[in-house]
Amino acid sequence: MATFESDAENLDNFDGLVEEMNIEVADNIEGSSSAYVSPIWKYFEKDRRDETKAKCKICDSFHNRSGSSTSNLIKHLKAVHKIDPGCRKVTKKVNASANKTIVVKRKVDTELDRLYVMWLCHDLLPFRTGESKYFQKFIAALKPDYVIPSRTKLSQCLVPELANEIQEKLVTILEQRDVADVVLTTDAWTSKSCDNYEALTAHFICKNFVFRSATLGIAKLDNQTADGHVKLIEKLVNKHKGLMERVTTLTSDNAEVMKSTCRKLKISWFGCIPHTINLVVKNGLNISDCANILASIRAIASHFRRSAKATALLNSEQKKLKLAEHKIIRDNETRWSSVYFMLERFLEQHKAIYNVLSDLKSDLAFPSLSDLKDLAMLRDYLKPFQEVTTVMSSEKNVTASSVIYLVTELMRHATDFSVLHEDKYKVTAAVAASMRVSMLERGFPSYASNKILLLATILDPRYKTAGLPNDEAVQAAKGELFRKASLLDDSNDGIDEAVVELSSSERPKSIFDRLDENRAIANQSALICAGSRHEVESYLTEPTIGRHEDPLQWWKARQDRYPRLSILARKALCIIVNSVPCERIFSKMGLIITDRRQRLSHRKAGLLGFIAQNLQILSDEI
Repeated sequence: MATFESDAENLDNFDGLVEEMNIEVADNIEGSSSAYVSPIWKYFEKDRRDETKAKCKICDSFHNRSGSSTSNLIKHLKAVHKIDPGCRKVTKKVNASANKTIVVKRKVDTELDRLYVMWLCHDLLPFRTGESKYFQKFIAALKPDYVIPSRTKLSQCLVPELANEIQEKLVTILEQRDVADVVLTTDAWTSKSCDNYEALTAHFICKNFVFRSATLGIAKLDNQTADGHVKLIEKLVNKHKGLMERVTTLTSDNAEVMKSTCRKLKISWFGCIPHTINLVVKNGLNISDCANILASIRAIASHFRRSAKATALLNSEQKKLKLAEHKIIRDNETRWSSVYFMLERFLEQHKAIYNVLSDLKSDLAFPSLSDLKDLAMLRDYLKPFQEVTTVMSSEKNVTASSVIYLVTELMRHATDFSVLHEDKYKVTAAVAASMRVSMLERGFPSYASNKILLLATILDPRYKTAGLPNDEAVQAAKGELFRKASLLDDSNDGIDEAVVELSSSERPKSIFDRLDENRAIANQSALICAGSRHEVESYLTEPTIGRHEDPLQWWKARQDRYPRLSILARKALCIIVNSVPCERIFSKMGLIITDRRQRLSHRKAGLLGFIAQNLQILSDEI
């Protein structure tokens, strides 16, 4: 952004600004005068009734001369009467100081326009914001000569220009050599205007071990088949040269069409772990005894949400009982872990709730003492699922390495609960048993044999082999790590097949040349294997770090010690196992395409969402 400290500095920088903005300042033409009269008036006369018209003296026809322009009159003479009036272009004498001020003003206003559209897009505000008379008064008080861009200018110029600026920066970032493997997440959404949109995000770890994300695009999805998804994903990815070759995995919801899409794209697929866990929890809570108790709690929560009187009495009771003055929570089917939070709040406030319902003589069914005990146990049982959902929903931290450990622990938790509490807490035990069956049906045990997840787990210094469930998984993870490390070529150790001297054209060929060549390559392979094995063994003997520490910072500090494994760590730990980035995009899209903005075109809506998600990229260093 240009800054201007004084008028003197503005004038000094005039030449540079003129050159930067491609504005030409004309010199005074010799012989020109403000009293100059065009020869055209030998052939025309002004219309006294209408100053915007002029009458041809030859054919008596009238012609437009709005803005005092004589262009139409000259064209008429040349085209109809074949007369060249001999008019010459006159450039008025320019006041250099005034022009310098104009250029500076244009420079400042252009930057203000840019900041204005950035603010509108970031805060998801409509283009009509600038038409508010109070907003106009506010701007007039700050800078009286600033003209707020119109809706047309915003829509047709400023928004596309800002989107192009972000796209160019994004292309530069993704085409860097240190961006190795890239993983994608995608999800679909239906707007209020019944248009289907698909969002695509990219995630990668840079050479300095910083986890970065970017939204590649938000576009209308016309064809919801696998072919339609493939076409849209390729269109968004191919804006970045060579990016498709670096894409390793795609994470989406558990729809079969997305699995088919990944097969067609020839990349690995991961289902959204938090979404899968939420489906498991919903399945367990659907058993009749549990569903009946939860239905009564939902009815009570709904009553307090719509009754001002009940809410006021609840606040009074909370003060009497010295309880936290919290509102009652009702679960939301689309929000993960919302049943757990509803139970937690209800049990926290159940005494105050009971007193209020008694005072109101409400006919709402309040849970019995035994039901309250079951609800307390159900809350405790659901807490680990809520914790795992929170951990797995992160889009800025490493998550793939936690999948095997956390999924294994959830299955163990469900098994233990269903056995230990089968007699005393039958409802919770039944929920646990149902959820365990659901986890088996959804393939939770297979995570422990997934090579990608095994590699991510063993390369996370928080877990290593301690995060794996059994010896079989440990051996599989070590084998995969040795295999991957041996395939990498570490240029720091001088291990490069390109430097092997093969037969030279400067000396006579020998019958033993092929033997020497094969022996040199075999010796290199042995050195590579020895080097990679040493790295792996040294890494595995190091102590693990705390679970709250950052594994990426650990690798950053040791990438010189483990050159091969640090490359593998960047590849494996960048995998994101949730579709949360796209979910958050569509939360914003829901604020862009509202009841009052349903006429917004899908292309414009996509651009606004793209800008809102990627504005931070403009301030990031490349």
